[in-house]
Amino acid sequence: MLSFETFAFTGEQRRLLTGYITMLFHRTCASRKILNALRSLRANEQRITILAAKQTIDLTPQGLNRMVTREKVITAIDNTLQQRVR
Repeated sequence: MLSFETFAFTGEQRRLLTGYITMLFHRTCASRKILNALRSLRANEQRITILAAKQTIDLTPQGLNRMVTREKVITAIDNTLQQRVR
């Protein structure tokens, strides 16, 4: 049971805190899965090439006048990993 001598949780506060802790747990698990997926993608050259081609095809109708290169995809993945690992 969670309680402090100076502050006793009511049933409603305990329920809200339980929901908040559960949400934090699920968010942490999701973040780990994202990091693992990005690392897996970063290690797979074929998937990076396919992703670059798909992005180029998808962005061409929107006015993209240059190709999305493998290097740009790798840089984007690396930047995202650096931001999330902090």
